Amino acid sequence: MFKLLILISLSILADDFGGFGHINKGCPFNSICSKEMGLKKSQWDDLLKNLPKEKSEAVKKLDEFRKKNGILVPVWTVSNPQEESDLIKWHSPCPQHQKEDNKFFQAEVFISNFSKLDKNRFIEEEALLLNEDNSIISYKIPNKELPLYLIGQEMIFSMTSEGTYYYLGVNPAGKLRVIESSPLDFSIQDAECPKILINQFDQLTNGLYSGHFCKNIYNSLLKKYQTLLFGLTCV
Repeated sequence: MFKLLILISLSILADDFGGFGHINKGCPFNSICSKEMGLKKSQWDDLLKNLPKEKSEAVKKLDEFRKKNGILVPVWTVSNPQEESDLIKWHSPCPQHQKEDNKFFQAEVFISNFSKLDKNRFIEEEALLLNEDNSIISYKIPNKELPLYLIGQEMIFSMTSEGTYYYLGVNPAGKLRVIESSPLDFSIQDAECPKILINQFDQLTNGLYSGHFCKNIYNSLLKKYQTLLFGLTCV
C-alpha cells in the first residue's frame, strides 16, 4: 500500500511539473517563472549548448542573441511574489530580505543594458571604483559576481550558464557586451576599503546589503590595480 502511494505521488508530480521539473517547460526548478520566460530560457540554454567551438564564432552567436533578446543576468527584484512574464525569480536566502517591509527576491532577466530595467521593480548590485584623483565611478553589476579584471572603464566578468562559460563586459553606463577574452594572469587581491568609498556606499544602502568589502582588481589598459568596493548581501 505504501509503495502504491509513492507511485501515485510521483505520477502526480511528473504530470504537474513536467517530469520532476517546473510546471512550465524551460523554467528552473523551484522558481517563479512564466511560460513565456520558460520558452526564452530554453532558447538561451539551447544556444549555449550548441555554441561553435571557435571563440570568435561563439561570441558572434551570443552577441546576435544579445541584440535581439538580451543576456540572462542575475539581479534583485522587489516586485510582488506573483508570476510575471519577464523574469525568473526565487525567494532570497538573505535574512535581511525576509522582513515584511524589506522583501527582495533573487531574479534573472534578459537585458542588454542595466539602465533599461524598471527602477520601481528591479535593484542591481553596485560596485564603486576609486580613481587616483579620488573621483568615484559607479557600476551596476550582475548579482554576486566579481569582475576578473578591467579594460579601462569596462569591467570584465566570467559568466557561466548550463556549464558554458563566456565573458561579459559592463561599462559605467550599464551597457553589456559579450567579448572574446581570456583571464589575465593577475589575481584579485583583498583590500582595505577607503573611507571615501565607504561614505559613498552608505548613501546606497537601501535594505539590500548586510555589509561591504573591497578588492584590488587589475586594469589591463592602465597596467595597474584599482580599488573597488562591493556590497555584501549574504553568503
